[in-house]
Amino acid sequence: MAFGKTDTAKIFANYQYGDLWVNINNDSAYHYFNKGKSLAIKYNNLLLEAKSHSYIITILNDEGKYKEALELCQNAEKLFIKAKASPKNFAIVYNNLGNEWQYLGSFKNASKYYFKGLKISEKLNNCVFE
Repeated sequence: MAFGKTDTAKIFANYQYGDLWVNINNDSAYHYFNKGKSLAIKYNNLLLEAKSHSYIITILNDEGKYKEALELCQNAEKLFIKAKASPKNFAIVYNNLGNEWQYLGSFKNASKYYFKGLKISEKLNNCVFE
């Protein structure tokens, strides 16, 4: 299936629209995040599918569903590997993994992922952890 700029714009529009609903109506936010994710899957875009997880975990965390959020982050990491994503994407997913492990009380695992993300971010001169 062909994939172009218009398709990318549709996916990101759903993610951004969903973002507007976070903390106002999580069901609506979740709807738009999943709609964007479904489009990414339809167009076989692993990178944009993985990015959907960063949006969805905000709702799961808000609902205290940290284990589900962790599973999404782990899935995102696998998708980023398959998609040969940029280092910046890995810095973000490692930060997310660190957060989820911290929420679950595993500070050893949290530190491991925070450190991985920090090392990548420092190489990029883009410390998202400051």
